[in-house]
Amino acid sequence: MGTRERRERSNESDRFLTSLFSQVPDAVSGVALAAVGGYGRGELSPGSDLDILFLHNGRIEEKSLAEIVNKILYPLWDKSFKVDHSVRTRSETRESASSDLKVALGLLDIRLICGDPDLVAAVQHDAIDDWRGNSRERLPELRRSLVERHLRAGDLAYLLEPDLKEARGGLRDINALRAIARSGAVSISLEHISTAESVLNNAREALHTVTSRDKDRLLFQEQDKVAELLKYADADALMSDIAQAARSVDYLLESTWHRFDHRGKDGIGRFLKKTRTTHIAHGLSIAHQEVFIDEGFDFDKDPVIGLRAAAIAAQAGLPVSPTTLQALSASPYR
Repeated sequence: MGTRERRERSNESDRFLTSLFSQVPDAVSGVALAAVGGYGRGELSPGSDLDILFLHNGRIEEKSLAEIVNKILYPLWDKSFKVDHSVRTRSETRESASSDLKVALGLLDIRLICGDPDLVAAVQHDAIDDWRGNSRERLPELRRSLVERHLRAGDLAYLLEPDLKEARGGLRDINALRAIARSGAVSISLEHISTAESVLNNAREALHTVTSRDKDRLLFQEQDKVAELLKYADADALMSDIAQAARSVDYLLESTWHRFDHRGKDGIGRFLKKTRTTHIAHGLSIAHQEVFIDEGFDFDKDPVIGLRAAAIAAQAGLPVSPTTLQALSASPYR
């Protein structure tokens, strides 16, 4: 279980699709096959769908286009692949993304599998350009969708039988963080949740493996099997790691929205041309509306600085910066 296996699973699917595409003479020009979403990122778990997009230049007869699509889809279905597909021109794709948040998010990870590379490159450019250009509208829309999903799926860190993908702090929230980062509206250090992402992805992959199904909710009766496959001591150790991963993701997401709400402003809403840093105690400062430990601080000289940072953050009603949390977790006094 791991990133390498998920990447190889994606590569195998690429090779199979490319072999099918090569058998369709009419698909040589004016048509491309692209991966989007999780498949576009190369993150295929055993039960994942193949999210694919057939792109064409609009100059192919409808009957010929249908034959191309069917010659690729039918072999996939015959081999029991689960496929989520769409067939669009560049302009249709752009229009669909503008009206459907899910489509817009999936296109942020689009990549060429085979066919006309210029078509995919153009759609990729459109997707990123439109996402950044319309971030004032799209990010609040994304935020509302997260709130609705969290209300439905609950909080991953505190559920006994959590949905690893949909619950708050889960894999969809990690994808949301990537999308926010792509917008350029807020700087996000995604490396802070790299371990959490690995834990959640590995648990999801193991769940698919032990159940032979494309399910994301980790039920009681499957937790021991998943823990054993991932070489945990027991299910409690597995669920502890999952809860910690979810809390890390949730904290980064909440601090990201906090910085999004206060970007370019100081504590009373005034816009600043230059970020203001306020030193509030030895080794502690406030900037970007976050409490942080000064860079290069020697933890040996003040082992309880983490407690002081937390106290100041609570008093000020501000979050502790993710960078500071990362430094604290790596210190010998955590």
